[in-house]
Amino acid sequence: MIIFLLTLLAVALAVIFVGFLLSAKSVDTPEQPGISYAGRAERAGRYTKSRRAYGGYGYGTTGRAVRASRGLEKRSGSNVAALVDVRGLFSPHVRQTPWLGLALVLGVLCLSGVLLFRILLPGSPVLIDAWPDVAASTPPPTSATTKPATFAGTIGVTKVMARVNQLDPQQYNSSQEFDTWAYSACSAASMTEIINAYNKYYNTGKQYRITDILKVESGLHEISPELGLLRSTGLDHTLAQFNFQVQWLNKPSVDDLVKVGNDGRPIIINFPPDRWAGGHLLVLRGGNSSSVYLTDSSRLNMQVMPRQTFLKYWAGFAAVVTPKK
Repeated sequence: MIIFLLTLLAVALAVIFVGFLLSAKSVDTPEQPGISYAGRAERAGRYTKSRRAYGGYGYGTTGRAVRASRGLEKRSGSNVAALVDVRGLFSPHVRQTPWLGLALVLGVLCLSGVLLFRILLPGSPVLIDAWPDVAASTPPPTSATTKPATFAGTIGVTKVMARVNQLDPQQYNSSQEFDTWAYSACSAASMTEIINAYNKYYNTGKQYRITDILKVESGLHEISPELGLLRSTGLDHTLAQFNFQVQWLNKPSVDDLVKVGNDGRPIIINFPPDRWAGGHLLVLRGGNSSSVYLTDSSRLNMQVMPRQTFLKYWAGFAAVVTPKK
């Protein structure tokens, strides 16, 4: 996001610079009639002699020089003020364009416009916060099955799944941990949602927070604050510590995903960086003929997405999570 803002600022500054080069105002100085200073020089000579005769009292040339100096200082300060005074843009009598003030105004308008656009259109992929996840752009490991996913029986894990908000400070042990990991913890949040759902359905364990999963994931060096989940197998290694396993699906169809989800088994899926700003991992929990059902830890909290939109963002990454036997 910061890169997007800096880009807009750079464009604004470039426009200002080009405008300065192309439309700088020129001040026409009217021609002055010729003036002879011969008589004035003669009078000045007589005045100087007279002043010397009377000792001088600060009149004449010295006083005018002091006033002229003060006038220059005043005009210098006025020039700086004129560069900032944007009211000059609307006055036809101003001879100097307030470029500094114009730059400040454009910068404020640029930032205000971006913030307003984010409020009015929070779902825009261009303006959402980047969820940095390297693993979201990697293919499944070679252990992925080439057969359609089949699981015995129907369970209700996806029916009891509850969303975990990765931007909730209560999901972390400290404000420092939140500041470090909140925007790169979508993999930890997805695993937290799934583990909690299985534990709730089977009543076999505690309910975890993101910090619990993140501690293990980061301890295995499978995640970093800058890049998110570093490799797809990081899910296998982290979930194994909680007695869960991953079955990777190789090029499944949306129908395959929907069937597995509707049968009660959650699937971690990806939106890779080339399709979604920064990449993102979230959970698919089922669907119907027109939509898929999602559990999303991001601030967008996506829950139902049309299949056509889902295919626009999804690139085939699918990991079915089940307890170890």
